[in-house]
Amino acid sequence: ASLAVTDAGRITTQVSGAGDGGTITLDVRNVDIQGNLTKIDASTSGLGQSGNIAIKANKVNVLNDAVIAANTSGAGAGGTIAIDASRLNIVNHAVVAASASGTGTGGSIHLSGGSLLVGNAGAIDSESTQSGSAGTVLIDSRRVHVTSKSLVVSGATASLDS
Repeated sequence: ASLAVTDAGRITTQVSGAGDGGTITLDVRNVDIQGNLTKIDASTSGLGQSGNIAIKANKVNVLNDAVIAANTSGAGAGGTIAIDASRLNIVNHAVVAASASGTGTGGSIHLSGGSLLVGNAGAIDSESTQSGSAGTVLIDSRRVHVTSKSLVVSGATASLDS
């Protein structure tokens, strides 16, 4: 079986209060996520921890502004995104993110399998832009290719005022 999420389609488990987010688990042959506003999202904006996303597939395409996210914009921690795929393509402004833009810490991103392509301004992001700590990015693939203004980021970019 294959899964396609397109044209602003969404698979979500989001939290805006004190509870923790749920888990999204996909175990299919192929996953295609593409298009602006198209998301697989387990983010939080409250006190609770973001949910987690686990994808196991032969091929995963995240294309054309699509997003896989377990972000936090509140006090809760970002979630974990684990993708195990023979081929993972994050291309054309697509993003896989477990970042923090609030006081919570960024989440973890673990990508494993045969080959990873991050191209044409694609991004893997586990950074913190406020007071929370950045998350982690672990890539365990036989071939990794990052091209054309693409990013793999895990760091803190907030400024501290004295």
